[in-house]
Amino acid sequence: MKIKITWGTGIFIFIIFFLMASGFTIYFAYKQKINLVTPDYYPKELKYQDIINKKKNVKKFKKEIIIKELDNGISLFFPDSLNADSITGSITFYRPSDFEKDVVIKLNVNDSLMQFFNTSYLLKGKYNIIIEWEHKGMDFFQEQSFYYQ
Repeated sequence: MKIKITWGTGIFIFIIFFLMASGFTIYFAYKQKINLVTPDYYPKELKYQDIINKKKNVKKFKKEIIIKELDNGISLFFPDSLNADSITGSITFYRPSDFEKDVVIKLNVNDSLMQFFNTSYLLKGKYNIIIEWEHKGMDFFQEQSFYYQ
């Protein structure tokens, strides 16, 4: 016996397959991990004017922090005109591909105005080094790209 498929049955079968494909697409879309730049990006965008002002302070100061990559880490060299005891802040190793891999470290500058960071705990890939620091009531912000191999 030969089964004959009418055009109505064909449309019904097509609709069923279409709904199943849509359902699978929706299911897998919900399972995808979504990485925003940062989980609280909206409040940070509202405060971006503060970062602009901190960058202007670095330009007024006319001396940026020198960032040197060494074999076993990164060294920050602060300008000689600063007092090591009055420098506070943090350095962020920001990983654009996955915010969960970001590393934030408190600045602890030694008497020679240098701080060393061991980078062995970082994963290979691109990082942005973000340094936010304060010296005698003035806030500063400096950023530099860094590729860890």
